[in-house]
Amino acid sequence: MRRSQMMSKDSIALWTRLYEVCKKLRKLNPWEFWSNQDIILIEDPVTKMMGYCVVEQDPLDGTLMINILHGQAGMRAYLESLNYDFEELEDMNYIKSSYRQQGFLLLYANRDELFEEDYERIKSVGMSFRGKAQWPILRRLFPGSKPWLLETDEDVRLLTMYLDQLVQVLTDFDQGKIDLRENFYLTISVQNGKWTLTYTEEDELLGEEEIFIYPNELKAHRVSKLPKQPVIMEGSQFYLPTPLWDEENNRELFPLLTTFINHESGEVYSGEIYKSTREELELVSDRLADLMLTRLQFRPREIIVSDEILLDLISDFCEKANIDCDLGPTVAADAFMSSFLSTQMGDLNGEEQAFLHLIQAAEQSYEVMLETDLGQMLTSIQKSALKDIWIYSVLFLYKEFNELPGEWSKEGFEALLQSHLLEESVKNDYRPYIGSSIKAYLDCQQELGLFKNSFVLSHVLAKYYK
Repeated sequence: MRRSQMMSKDSIALWTRLYEVCKKLRKLNPWEFWSNQDIILIEDPVTKMMGYCVVEQDPLDGTLMINILHGQAGMRAYLESLNYDFEELEDMNYIKSSYRQQGFLLLYANRDELFEEDYERIKSVGMSFRGKAQWPILRRLFPGSKPWLLETDEDVRLLTMYLDQLVQVLTDFDQGKIDLRENFYLTISVQNGKWTLTYTEEDELLGEEEIFIYPNELKAHRVSKLPKQPVIMEGSQFYLPTPLWDEENNRELFPLLTTFINHESGEVYSGEIYKSTREELELVSDRLADLMLTRLQFRPREIIVSDEILLDLISDFCEKANIDCDLGPTVAADAFMSSFLSTQMGDLNGEEQAFLHLIQAAEQSYEVMLETDLGQMLTSIQKSALKDIWIYSVLFLYKEFNELPGEWSKEGFEALLQSHLLEESVKNDYRPYIGSSIKAYLDCQQELGLFKNSFVLSHVLAKYYK
């Protein structure tokens, strides 16, 4: 993430108001009386963007958070992500639903869990938060990205409006001024110049998604005149695991690979990279039409797609081109996905392969660690920070001393820290992230088999990162 920049007086005023609302919300402590199943809908009177507000406590580490999902697409992706257990968090479908969320995220953390940008922002407006799980971490959710810093005054205004109305509704409920109705959700919007509370039926929470209307009638007609072959085509999308820096949007983006594959033979007809913007995704239908007109020169009997979003993008084109299109299992596409990711790894040279195996070994030991008492003690941010420093250390230890993880020693780590990790730039980068991780890590005394000496890492780090 980038470092925060100097703010104008207007921006300082907006951020001050936002942090004030965050304080009110934390003091209200709605996690004690409000269920995460009771979603509150708030409509922005300026943009008419509907925010789906979820008051949630992380079942894994107890983190207090507020999710505000934008529109039905954001809410659908959030609900899809709830279908997966902790053991399935590496599942590609979970990753896809997670990266498709859009809106805002607010979570309350300890001081040592903040990123540098968070702390600088709070200092710049002259505010302070004291106590455990009191410091607000504010993030923007963009499709195709990890949670990102708020970047514009409009983001600050919009989030403040959502949280302000959320505080009012929750306060009124806590004081008995409003009631919940069975099978209904609370909806807040401006009507006749006044904020008004109404009720939305559960069945109307997610109405029919707006289907993309394919505009090129002539091209669809040309496709409809192609000979129809007894071929079933599978369409699938999955995110590549390595993010790229997007200069236009000034943030990391995970490339989205869209594929169309022969269901029977597994032949890959096309595989193209997209950003997760609506504008780029709306090109899928047109490129699918070009594929049939130029390369295949036929239209398939049926297209089976992996998810509703892809179905919405191509269903109008398919209807106009007289091609059946349905949701269903995409066995060939899933096999291609696994093969594609394996091929990416197989293209590495010998040294890169060795480093890849080391990363995998470090990740395996990290996953084992999560199953111990330590895994229950760390917050999500601590886990992420610890994983980074863990893998970073494995690579340098092997490179400098040619030692595998099972051969780690205290002396080896001392030398490692002296030669690399104690450089001021590294210390400055990692100190805000791993301080609390080390403290929790030192409290865990369980053995980890082959990786038991990895506990040395925490003891040595604790000596230098006090």
